[in-house]
Amino acid sequence: MNKKTITLFCGHAGSGKDYNCNGMYNAINEDSGIEGVAMKIKFAEPIVALAAKITKQKLKNKFIYEKWKKNKDNRQMLIDIGWGMKESFGDSIFGIYARKRIVEADDNVTHFLISDFRFLEELDPLRELKGYNINIFFCDYHSERYDDSMRDKSEDLPRILKKANAPVNTPMDLTTFYELYYSAAKHI
Repeated sequence: MNKKTITLFCGHAGSGKDYNCNGMYNAINEDSGIEGVAMKIKFAEPIVALAAKITKQKLKNKFIYEKWKKNKDNRQMLIDIGWGMKESFGDSIFGIYARKRIVEADDNVTHFLISDFRFLEELDPLRELKGYNINIFFCDYHSERYDDSMRDKSEDLPRILKKANAPVNTPMDLTTFYELYYSAAKHI
């Protein structure tokens, strides 16, 4: 059996994380020569689910969610919920959630794509999985929403990868990722 692959997409707001994730998902699932079946996961799924309960909005609908998220107060609510969950359940809570989704997935799923990698702690529970290749995909497309000036902690990882001159739109294995991360992190 070939190893399964987990690809985590990292980048600033508006850098093409979802775009690249969706492109890879479509390439895998539409018989483009890449063998297997892909499944998309977001670390933020529990945050969005809780926000939907609180606001009584249908945030599972992508279009409703994207429109709702454009409001700065709503975006701040998501950030606050996320930090509250981390304070209550530990920094790796979203990695634990993603690991659970991966373990419970159908056996035919060979590629797990996570489009919102923002914290090293999210990676730790995934590294505990045996038989998986893990890649980091750094996105740095400058869309009209691109913002590398935000000083929220959630932007530290892409800022460090950018400073390290991480390869853009190319999967990095964990060894390369950690070498780049730690070489640049000590200078920030």
